[in-house]
Amino acid sequence: MRPRYLILLAMLTLAAAARIAPPPTGSPHGAATLLYPPDRSVIAAGSARIVTVAPAERRSPGVTLDGKPLKMDRLSFSHTWMLKAIRRGAGAEDRPALLDRREQAALWIAVASLTPGTHVLSVDGARSRIYRAARKEDPGAPAGWPLFHAHPPSAQGAAGAGCSACHSVSAASDGRAMSGAPTPETCYRCHAEADLQLKHNHIMDHLSRCWSCHDPHGSTRPQLLVDTQARLCSGCHETGHAVK
Repeated sequence: MRPRYLILLAMLTLAAAARIAPPPTGSPHGAATLLYPPDRSVIAAGSARIVTVAPAERRSPGVTLDGKPLKMDRLSFSHTWMLKAIRRGAGAEDRPALLDRREQAALWIAVASLTPGTHVLSVDGARSRIYRAARKEDPGAPAGWPLFHAHPPSAQGAAGAGCSACHSVSAASDGRAMSGAPTPETCYRCHAEADLQLKHNHIMDHLSRCWSCHDPHGSTRPQLLVDTQARLCSGCHETGHAVK
């Protein structure tokens, strides 16, 4: 009887510990994160597309613009979503873990009209500052803040409308779901394959994952690159190979 009693006691102890243990790292109860536009960037247009990722169970991401709640549209991820194609330029250490947990995350999108000057986006205690330029060369823009180049398809239309230029948006049990945008086929809708090959001076078969080098939603680097051209080329080639 004694061994059985000890085994039963051990099982009850483990069950109790499991009930009171904190949720594991990567729990969907994480913080919402602003994705676009990036912190300390300059916006040239009169409006900006604000994109946030948040735990799927939240009814609102809680984003504020200059202290006022921002109304946003919700989109969930379909099973075809390509996780690595969003916010590639932020760096691995700054990439929200939720972006790699499709079932636990949702995107929230809004188009906000901005007056010239500095604006503050806030969510879950984090802030992102953006400057809306009055003109292309604005002397009032903070020094060192780069211009954010939004990819034209994603910058057009209402909150969810720009997404449908590259993604299929369909009805889902929790609202609307957005599919992945396979590359390079989706890119060929606007960019001719022959033109891309000439532009890159490279056989396009090896560059079919366009998001490996470009952020398809926007970037503060030229040509929507996620890093310097030299570093991107040296990922496959010897240093110094980058096309000038």
